Amino acid sequence: MFKLTPKQEEANALLASSAQHCLLAGGSRSGKTALIIRAIAIRALKAPGSRHAVLRFRFGHVKQSIIHDTFPKIMNFCFPEVKYTLNKSDSFAIFPGGSEIWFGGLDDKERTEKILGSEYASIFLNEASQIPYASRNMALTRLAQLVPDSITKKPLALKMYVDENPPSKGHWTYKLFRTKQDPDTKQFLPDPDNYAFCQMNPRDNADNLSADYIKTLESLPLRLRKRFLEGEFGDETPNALFLDETLERWRHYPICCAWLWQWTPQGLRMKIMSIMTRLAYLYVGLVWMVMGMCCRILPSRQDRLHGDELRFRHIYGKKLIALSVRSTSEVPWWVTLYVPQLWSKRRASRLGP
Repeated sequence: MFKLTPKQEEANALLASSAQHCLLAGGSRSGKTALIIRAIAIRALKAPGSRHAVLRFRFGHVKQSIIHDTFPKIMNFCFPEVKYTLNKSDSFAIFPGGSEIWFGGLDDKERTEKILGSEYASIFLNEASQIPYASRNMALTRLAQLVPDSITKKPLALKMYVDENPPSKGHWTYKLFRTKQDPDTKQFLPDPDNYAFCQMNPRDNADNLSADYIKTLESLPLRLRKRFLEGEFGDETPNALFLDETLERWRHYPICCAWLWQWTPQGLRMKIMSIMTRLAYLYVGLVWMVMGMCCRILPSRQDRLHGDELRFRHIYGKKLIALSVRSTSEVPWWVTLYVPQLWSKRRASRLGP
């Protein structure tokens, strides 16, 4: 008997919500794909004559994992009384009411054109971590079929379902569903509530998995364990000196409290800067935190490295920090910065907004 776990109940409610775009992301074997296939089958049954597409980047993968595995299992477990026809040569299924579910890969140009030549009421992007954003946008243009719902007598709501094992935070799915930003323009979405997200992990599906499988995932290296067990999005640059969250936090609050640096002995300054020189070069937006100094440095190009010293030009200090603060709406008008003149004998300058 098919029974949903509490987390799957939560995800199922999300798939049936008013949001048009739904992402199920998380660890492996958590039931993401099976749950979406079940939702699409329900939509096909209650809207006779509707068309639905299940797409993956490689057609060979969707054929192996969906057509020959997940789809027939879900139909047998959840809808044993439904008499459907699965055409494996053309890769589509026909339901009693005339509804169709098409399976395809976005790597085959001819087949992609054939599938995307029709309109669909539901589109499912399986393993979206492998699918480029341009391909997603192309598929989205075919989400346009208007077909009546036999239960409500209203047009069936258009749905785009997405699932994946979370990739890095640079992927378009993270930007759309987590930060609610357009991946191209970086602008915030005008309809953020239309993009729903649910995280599902193997531990949420422990009733349907062996204990040995969970132990296998727990023994993976940290990076793989975070993705396939904990279902976490990875850092965009995992080997970076500063985490993305740190840069984002200080990018919006460029407040400098560097008066301690002004009174630090010159010898100690040289020692600290020598250590920092060995750690990293300067990037746009890189945050330096040295002896109570927390400021955003905005170089127009990489600073010159001279021996063990990291030399700051005058324009990389006071002027650009002031410009950054004045252009940031979050900083109150009364914020005053004490910006030290590194490599200079003059006292710190007092800057107002």
